[in-house]
Amino acid sequence: MKNLLFPLILLLGVSLLTTSCKDDDDDGPRANTVQVNGVTETLTQALLEEYGDNGNGSFDWDITLITDGFDLVNYSGAGSILYLDLNTNSADGLVSGTYNWSADRDVFTIVDGGMTLGYDLATETSDYEMSATAGTVVITVGDNETEFDVSLTMEDGETLNAYYKGELTPF
Repeated sequence: MKNLLFPLILLLGVSLLTTSCKDDDDDGPRANTVQVNGVTETLTQALLEEYGDNGNGSFDWDITLITDGFDLVNYSGAGSILYLDLNTNSADGLVSGTYNWSADRDVFTIVDGGMTLGYDLATETSDYEMSATAGTVVITVGDNETEFDVSLTMEDGETLNAYYKGELTPF
């Protein structure tokens, strides 16, 4: 029995040392989703719209993150929409940084935002439509894609969290 016990202990020790534990902080790539009002939707496209110089050194750029279901060419379909009115220091587009909620248009601010769940373009009805009252948007601009990490407080008190990483489509 003594002769068998040592190899078993050795085998157990080696297996414990070589077994990898999952890192709690490493959940892999994040999904392009928005969560609000108990609903999680997958974001499939980011539209970028330029509104120009605000006259104070900041520039107005709006982002519309949408889910599958919309046909933008024929203005039809149904889906969900997250809208962000962002202001940056560049006339050439968004730049990396943290955009904080503000009542005034200034560099690195978000002045308006809203979420519409289940919007039908034909009937112009939705399941949930709410404006934001506070929040932040962290943007990381890469070579071919832009990353958005959004946390907003909606006017009904709900918290909206969204993440999107992908290309921006000029609109």
